[in-house]
Amino acid sequence: MLSDAEKMPLLRLTTYASNADHAVSHIKMSFTKDSKSQVEAELSTLVDRSELSDIQSESIAGLFSQIIREIKASFNGLPLDKIIFEADLNLLGLDNDTMKITLRFTPKTLAKDGNENFFEDLFENAGDYEDDQKIEHAVTNIELHLKRTRLRSVDLIMDNSIPSDSFYQFPFSKRISQKLADIEEQYEGYSLNVVPAINLNFALTQRRRLQFLTGTAETRAKLIKEKDNFELNSVQDVLAQANIALSLAETGHISAITLKTSGRNQYTPVFDLITKQTSLESAGVIDLNHEVAKTYQYIFRMMLENYSYPQFSKGWLQSMKCSMKTLSGRFVLNFDSYHLTRIFGEKTVSDIQNDLHMKAVQFSNNAQIKEINLTTKDDKVLKADLSIDALTKQKMSVKGMHLTDLNADDPKAVITRTFSLTNSGYILRKERFVD
Repeated sequence: MLSDAEKMPLLRLTTYASNADHAVSHIKMSFTKDSKSQVEAELSTLVDRSELSDIQSESIAGLFSQIIREIKASFNGLPLDKIIFEADLNLLGLDNDTMKITLRFTPKTLAKDGNENFFEDLFENAGDYEDDQKIEHAVTNIELHLKRTRLRSVDLIMDNSIPSDSFYQFPFSKRISQKLADIEEQYEGYSLNVVPAINLNFALTQRRRLQFLTGTAETRAKLIKEKDNFELNSVQDVLAQANIALSLAETGHISAITLKTSGRNQYTPVFDLITKQTSLESAGVIDLNHEVAKTYQYIFRMMLENYSYPQFSKGWLQSMKCSMKTLSGRFVLNFDSYHLTRIFGEKTVSDIQNDLHMKAVQFSNNAQIKEINLTTKDDKVLKADLSIDALTKQKMSVKGMHLTDLNADDPKAVITRTFSLTNSGYILRKERFVD
């Protein structure tokens, strides 16, 4: 069974949910190799209340404990650092059909000579786990986390929401482990100053081959803005780094771009990658010629001009995201999101309410704050994140900014509350509890 210390975050969540009188709609609980645990949960005011009682908490802890024992027995000898459980909760308790189990490995913690066959050993042990487990959990995905010329961690995922009848307990082809080892070797062959931080998610449902699904690439190179445009050389640099991720994904293409402020007149691009779905989509590396660089220079400039409000962002970090697709050979951008984020340290809600109200006044007829996310600990605001809507949507007029429903708290937990804009003001929609 789990120790009392490992169960404590879950029991603290139970107490908080009861005091706040909100429903726990989703739970995520992680356990490290040194027996430390953490709970993350989403609480909602809008769903039927699920009584997360002490009895239910003990039942959930008992289930996790049984699965952990089986996992540790099957993956003994591999660098397993963390086991993460995630699932929705309904009126009956834990919804097993939504459960996702993630095993996080750090291959580089092995001795240098013992790391060469990591992926081969991983899939051999994964096959043993599927054969031996008492509760059916099929291996569905694998994620690689690559940063600064190294494979930092590997996530082996069992997602119950994916039907497994066609592949459960079917052996893994050695071509999968070989392909993953090739990706690692290729990434580690680049020099530090050109390599982006890359996350790649692959499906393992075929068992005979690796299937790229989604990924992200955050470049080390920055977009440099001069006057009204970005330096063309900086555009070429970030595209060259995006190409590294595209070459590893092979069937991937860029589906969205996020620009984040990174110093004065500098922006960090994050490229979302998705697998090629149709013959009409382009996949593979970008053809780095002058015309393509000019096209992306224009795309980045249009994102900044049309989907951000830099004149109102003083003291705040900007992040704007646009999805991107091709239509008749031309790029089409669609606005996804625009956020302003600020770290406050230790201020009370009343301290920052005037700041938030003044920010709303600044936007005036240009835009509106759709959501306010306040991250607090022990009644102090650590961070505020504002989700901004462009005026393409119907504007609502709200007087004041009455951020209520902050009575329940936990002195050790970090709680993020989401307030959504309505004609009645900003209404508490959900909470995120992390302990």
